[in-house]
Amino acid sequence: MVTGGAETTSKKAYDMTGRADFSHVEWELLVRGFTRPAELVSLAEPGGIVLETVHMFLAFGEARKRFVSFDLIQELLQPFAEEEIHRRIEEARRFSQEPVSFERYHEMVLNDLRYAMETLRAKATAEEVEAYQQMVLYICQRVAAAYDEQYQGQHDLQGVTPNEQAVIDDVQKVLTGPQNWIEKITEDIRQFFGGGTAKS
Repeated sequence: MVTGGAETTSKKAYDMTGRADFSHVEWELLVRGFTRPAELVSLAEPGGIVLETVHMFLAFGEARKRFVSFDLIQELLQPFAEEEIHRRIEEARRFSQEPVSFERYHEMVLNDLRYAMETLRAKATAEEVEAYQQMVLYICQRVAAAYDEQYQGQHDLQGVTPNEQAVIDDVQKVLTGPQNWIEKITEDIRQFFGGGTAKS
């Protein structure tokens, strides 16, 4: 089971995957694959979006330390300087005022994450895929645990509300679920006709 808090610092004996192994579009997918789920967690509850966005960028720095032996993770997290933090906070503010529904954004984010995982599995090692999964969950959990005065004392998940946890659960299912669309569709059909259970 993938957990967001796992330490992953051991050296690898094989060649490392890096930015040069991906096209520009593929790289953007991988970046969206860990930034958008965190934004989705932040949007799961009203209010606190600025604070939680700041916590998201703090989590990026913490993740770099946790996954120091993975060049791929280091390169993915490298671009997020102070100006990028402010830009994304403004984007998050604008999105919170736009008519796009949370449900629609939820669907878009999970679809992007599925494509990101397919891309990663095709080009990275199993160890790098697992590190990416752990990083995504760690950042989501860090954002969800940001202090939210509105819900203080109303839940017992160390700052994580039920709505935020539901998003994290959905993200984890995508991270560890069927590895391609054909497999996913097959599992959905089996679920619909009661012929089996979906992978988790």
